[in-house]
Formats: sequence, C-alpha cells, structure tokens
Amino acid sequence: MGAISDAISSVLSEIPLSAVLRERLELAKDRVQILEDDKVRLQEENAGLVDRVRTLERQIAEHAISEEFVEHHGALFKRRRSGGYHECVYCPSCRSPMSSLQDVLPFSCKCGQSVNFTGNDLERVMGELEQ
Repeated sequence: MGAISDAISSVLSEIPLSAVLRERLELAKDRVQILEDDKVRLQEENAGLVDRVRTLERQIAEHAISEEFVEHHGALFKRRRSGGYHECVYCPSCRSPMSSLQDVLPFSCKCGQSVNFTGNDLERVMGELEQ
C-alpha cells in the first residue's frame, strides 16, 4: 500500500469504529490506493512523453539544419534564399561562424572544431559547392 493508506490504517487501528464507519474508511483507503497507482502510472507515462518530445524536437532541429545548411568539406555553408551560399564557413558542431587566421590557418571555431581548408581555399571550396 501507499504511504497515505498506511498512515490512515495505523491511526484508525487504534480507534474503535462502527461497522458502517469502518466500511466507509476501507472504501476511502481503496480509493486512495487507486489514486496512488494512477499517480505512479501517470508519472511513468509523463516521463516517456518527455523523452519522446525531446527526441522529436531534436529531429525537427536536425531537419531545420539540413534545410538551412549544407555540409561540404566538413563545414557547414548557409543557403541564401535567393540561391547560392553565404561566403561564410559555419561550424558543424555549434553552427557558429568559423574563422581562418589571416586566411593561412585552417578554419576553426570557438568550440574547438576545425576543418581541413584555409581562407585561401575558400573560393575553390565555394566553387565546388555551387557545382
């Protein structure tokens, strides 16, 4: 039994009661038990639904990323509404803009992610992307 039902039973066991009152108390205990069982079931169901919502939200976000960005050479490139791509390299991990120090070092992000091409290679990479 649940904590509430146990508490009711222990208190009432010490009090002399009439048969009618005892029957009503047993009915109330049964109802409390049903409510406690429902609570457990609903908590489990809610936890499952929370997990499902989290999964669906992640899938929606991934789909939005695939619509907004295209992956090329390990980096993301953002689509323009008018066609083509922005001349900016985005991080595949956090989707922040990446930079190439003086166009000589590979593009890198503040999150630590880097790609295998430099700012000097960007024109060639963009050309490949738009083919």
